[in-house]
Amino acid sequence: MLSPPNRLRKAADIQEVLKRGRKVRLGMASVSICNRPKDHTARAAIVVGKRVHKSAVVRHRVQRILRQVSRKIIKQEPYGYDMVVIANPDSLQVTSAVELESIVNEVTTFIKKKIRE
Repeated sequence: MLSPPNRLRKAADIQEVLKRGRKVRLGMASVSICNRPKDHTARAAIVVGKRVHKSAVVRHRVQRILRQVSRKIIKQEPYGYDMVVIANPDSLQVTSAVELESIVNEVTTFIKKKIRE
């Protein structure tokens, strides 16, 4: 689980990030990222809908994987943005740590290029 200061909880905050944030589509998820003041901690929310899989057990497994990715991203870039990760049905195929690291690298590069402008 993400630590409490790093959780994006309110539905209004999540909708704001989805509405005005910059988006990047990865193989297993779409990520929306929105700027915050640089002295604020980074926050994240993970969304795994029923279109990913009808079984709650499988959806929770995907959510745990995406939470791990979010934790690593926040560890590398700890300040100044909100992030919403939305799972795609392709996320069921990700099993290796190499794939997870490539996703972390893609998102942190996106943050450094697009968000930190």
